[in-house]
Formats: sequence, C-alpha cells, structure tokens
Amino acid sequence: MKIIVVGSISSGMTLAERLAAGEGSAQITLYEKAAYCSCGTRGLPHYLGLPAGDLSEILAGCALSARGGRIRTGMEVTAVDPAAKTVTARSADTGETAVEPYDKLVLATGSRGAALRADGAGRMGIHTLRRVEDLMLLREFVRTPYVRDIVVLGGSLEALEVAGAFRKLGRNVRVIDCGQGLLPGFDSEVRSAIQRELEEAGIAFHLGEQVTAFRGRTFVETVVTDRSSYDCDLCVPCLGTVPNTELLPQAKTDADGRFVVDADGQTSLTDVYAAGSCASAGQGWPATVSAKLGSLEVARTGLTQETAEQLGLYPAGATASGQDRTGLVPNAGSVTVKLVYAKEGRRLLGGQVWGGADAAARANAIAVAVQAGMTVEELAKVRFVTGPSGHAAWDPIQLSCAAAK
Repeated sequence: MKIIVVGSISSGMTLAERLAAGEGSAQITLYEKAAYCSCGTRGLPHYLGLPAGDLSEILAGCALSARGGRIRTGMEVTAVDPAAKTVTARSADTGETAVEPYDKLVLATGSRGAALRADGAGRMGIHTLRRVEDLMLLREFVRTPYVRDIVVLGGSLEALEVAGAFRKLGRNVRVIDCGQGLLPGFDSEVRSAIQRELEEAGIAFHLGEQVTAFRGRTFVETVVTDRSSYDCDLCVPCLGTVPNTELLPQAKTDADGRFVVDADGQTSLTDVYAAGSCASAGQGWPATVSAKLGSLEVARTGLTQETAEQLGLYPAGATASGQDRTGLVPNAGSVTVKLVYAKEGRRLLGGQVWGGADAAARANAIAVAVQAGMTVEELAKVRFVTGPSGHAAWDPIQLSCAAAK
C-alpha cells in the first residue's frame, strides 16, 4: 500500500503511520514544499531562546518511523486527482513535475495566517511565526540589542505561546487581542486565572483594542490602537488562520473552510484523509489541545461549562488545585483542574488544566474519561500513579472530583 502525505504537519505524519499500521508492505512518502518540515506552528516558539546554533533539535521530531517512509522537502504538490488517485508534484529547484499514484492520501497542509489589515502593516519588524524559516529569521532578529519591546497580536493559545517565549528571553511583551478575545475555548474564570499568572510573569495585556496603524521609518517603532500607542521593536501577528484546502475543492468543508473528516480522519472522498488545522471533525467532540505559555502549561478537552450551557446540557463545574508531585521532590508546582460535568447523571463533559510541570498531560486522562462516558465518581476511583519520586498522593484530578458537589 502506498500512502502519500501532503504537508509536514505532525498530525498528518501520525495519521499516515496509523493507516500504515498492520500493513507490512506500506510505503509512506511525504511531500513538503518548503526546505524544512514545519511539524506545525505550535511548539516553534520554544526554540526561540535555545542556544543551539543549528536546527537539529527542531527537525528531530519531523520523522517517519514507519518502514519505507521518506520525506521529500522542496517538493510542492500542485494538483490532486481523487478519481485517478494521483498527485502532481513539482520540484522547487528544477521546476520539473511528476505524477505519483497513491492508495491513500493524507492532506496535512495546515493553514496560513489571516491578513493583517492596518496602515503600515508592511513595515520591517512585523513577522509571523508559522514555519521553520520564520523561526530562523526571528531567532536572529531578536538577538539584536535594540529589540526590547515586543507586541503580540491575538489572544489565542498560539499567540500566548509566542508571548511566553519572548518573555522568557527577558523582553518587554504586550499582548493586544485586537477584539478577538482571550483564550477562546476556555471558561471565563479560567481565562482570568491564566491571565493573572501571565501578568505576574511580566506580560502586559490590552484586551478589546483594535490596531489601527504601525508607525516608524523602515522598521516598525510604534503600534497604534484605537485607545493608545505602544513602543514596538518587533510585532508578531497571531490573528487567526485560513485553512489551506485549495488542493481539493471537491471535498466537503465546514463553515470555516476546513475539510470535514470522520472519526478516522477520512474526508468526504474515498481514501482521502486530512489532519491538523486544515481539518475539522464537523459536529464531533472538540479537540484536546495544550500549550506551554512560558513556564505555564495549559490544556483543555471536551466542552467548557459555558458551551455546555449553550447546548442545554445543564452542566456544573468543579475546580481544585494540588501539587504536581510530592513536596519531597524539588521544584514541586501547583496544578489546577476544572472538571465540567452534567448535573443529572454526573457524566463528565470536559476539563481545563493549567499550572506547572506536566499539567497539560492530565488532559489526556480527562479526555479518556469524557469519551468513555465516565461519571465524576468513576474518575475519582481511578488509581493514578503515586510515589515519592514525583507524584503526589492525590492527583489534582482526584481533588477536583472531590470538589464536585
């Protein structure tokens, strides 16, 4: 079986290897039009402050473990013929094209940043962070001594991940959400709690402001909003994305233009799959996501309490904090868990987690409990790992279960 992957988003690699599992003769070929595999936008900010002079650590995770797997960078897929089950790929170096057949096709084309519409948006010093090439540029740019004041536009997890990375480098960081709202997908009190922690870490927030202009000579020097103006040596826009779905206009898409896929990742076309930010599970359960915002880990899974209320599920919420490990272990930190559950039947609907080390990993346990239809009481009885080497006697998830009245 021959599997072709278009784009190097890590979720596409994972989906291809899942399709190849059990197929001893499966061959996976990945085409990426850029010189480097992107592995997705999320996580790239972490590498801004690393002292390593090369990209080996970044690219280490961009690999195919399946036998017969190969990655071809500098090759852009320009056309897909789902009827003939072929793709047309063009070399960036020579311009030559080749038609390759497939048995299964995985589209991991990701998305592109939404256009920044404001006077002076074309000035130097306004850069996105979506690919490894962007990371290389920003790593060098931020090393210059005059880059001190950094403005991040947007309030998403992606935006706050960028802001946290720059703050760890000791820069002055402002987040302007441009009216899009802070941390969509989290409950309001959770958003406020996370914002307070990031403010304590030194990040300034300006919520509900609209950017009207960028001032400066060649490079940006000032960001002007409808309320004020701020010094700015570097601006990183994270204002939402547009899915890259142009290769397959025949496939069904949702209201946001993303491919609609089923539980197995298959699109409306036979043997054509999609994964990552170009794909949507339609009316399915919300995805489980996480991010590292400086030293703060955050994650969510399932429904928020506010969304569950809108759906008429009559939810309740329970929040509790606890140590991520026993106090005998150095650098023990606090983790807070909010569980969302139905008042009637007490079935789990979702959860949100934030705090120190390994906070985000707890979202996996909650995701399993939600998908399995477990109740609060059933989750409370799960025997979590304990031990003096790094786990508290009572996990914050269990404490949150105990707080559910």
